[in-house]
Amino acid sequence: MSGERENEFGNKEEIVVETEDREGEGFGEESYSVQKDGETVSNKRMKEMSIDRLSALPDGILLHILSFLDSDVKEAAVTSVLSKRWQFLWSELPKLTFSDYIWDVGKTREFVSWINRTIMLRSESYLKEFQVDFLYDECYALDVNAWVRFALKNNVKELSLGLHTRIYFYTPPRVLYSSSSLTYLWLQRCIVAPQLKIEWPCLTRLAFEDVELHDDVIQEILLGCPVLSFLDLRMCWGFKRLDVKSECLNELVLFDNEDKYNIGLLEISAPYLRSLHVSFSPVATKLQLINVQSLVTVNIHFTECDNSLEVMNTTLELLQKVQHAEELILGGLFVEVLSRSVLRGLRLPQSKHNFLGLETSRDMKIIPGILGLLESSPRIDTLLIESVHSFQEPVRSWVPAAKNDLECDLLNLKTVRLLDFADPNHAGEPMLTIARTLLKRATALEKMKIKALGSLTEFTSEFTKMSETVLSYPRSSEKAVVGLRP
Repeated sequence: MSGERENEFGNKEEIVVETEDREGEGFGEESYSVQKDGETVSNKRMKEMSIDRLSALPDGILLHILSFLDSDVKEAAVTSVLSKRWQFLWSELPKLTFSDYIWDVGKTREFVSWINRTIMLRSESYLKEFQVDFLYDECYALDVNAWVRFALKNNVKELSLGLHTRIYFYTPPRVLYSSSSLTYLWLQRCIVAPQLKIEWPCLTRLAFEDVELHDDVIQEILLGCPVLSFLDLRMCWGFKRLDVKSECLNELVLFDNEDKYNIGLLEISAPYLRSLHVSFSPVATKLQLINVQSLVTVNIHFTECDNSLEVMNTTLELLQKVQHAEELILGGLFVEVLSRSVLRGLRLPQSKHNFLGLETSRDMKIIPGILGLLESSPRIDTLLIESVHSFQEPVRSWVPAAKNDLECDLLNLKTVRLLDFADPNHAGEPMLTIARTLLKRATALEKMKIKALGSLTEFTSEFTKMSETVLSYPRSSEKAVVGLRP
């Protein structure tokens, strides 16, 4: 079989397709040939020509193509078999990412050797990002030192050391604390104890995980990062006060380590901070916010709670300190503490929030807390409630909440989203109580979107009944549109 086609230059080429039966296999194999300028070119040769034409492209373009492969360097290294031109090209990628999470001593040694070989192959070219995640042992300290020096020598912009270990801590070389190229740094399970002055003039994002940090070290870090805009401290311990005076630091993330970070009192003073995300135990730690008048977005997550009046008072004090924030997100057991406070007769402070997001359980005991927050947030225009627990509990009777209505109308609430908040065990509660109350009290409501718990796909009749119930509730807003989906 043959035919003609025009190539990319407008010239005609004759294509010949031959089918050859392979003995005993019952089907044919097609081989292609192209008549070009009087010469026949086989399909195998055509593939080789395609690779050759690709290989003729400049290094910059080829590296850009390689960058679309999987994030790990090993995926790009596979291209070394294409031709001699590609043999070591992958090692020049501007982003080098290495990851290994297998608890195997032999595999880890191979992984470390693989990184060492890679950096030996590489020339001193532009390095945007260097990231390593592996199961660290102190016997690899010199190797990690070499990686850090290599990255800094190549003026790396983003450096990440994810060292996963239960016993050992890594001590970075002194050279790490003075770099004019770094814009992002993430250290895990490291000993941060600089003996010299910290100089990170271009660093804008800094993250520590499972690191001991004392107050004086944190101050040295803040002084050495004049343009730092984002600070993330996860599972860190050793400090009792964060005094942030920089006008550049906009966002602070602080996740408490309950095993090590039981300090009693933690003070945060940050007059220019705009975003705060904290997760901690109010039983073990009392968080005190000072001079946080610039906060716009606040996210507070409680990892545990108790019935003590002290925890309730601490919770209300936090709400008082962030009452001016435009967006408030509360998660974990925070709403549960608020419910206990409301039922005990404590008044929640009035706020100026426009957005209220709640990540909580599906239980009748959280309803008083939600309603109390709504009563204290007259300016709220958007409400998001999302369940954080999956459907696992057996069917049980629903006990109405002690508080199941608002004492005032919500004049500004326009948008409501309830996600995974309908429990089939409770025939749709606690979502039904919240939806009925909001439809009754939100006089300016425009839309309410309800996404039922995923398990409701197994309870078609319950979902149908629940939907009919919601749609039957009276609405104080003529514009209100209610949508439900499983």
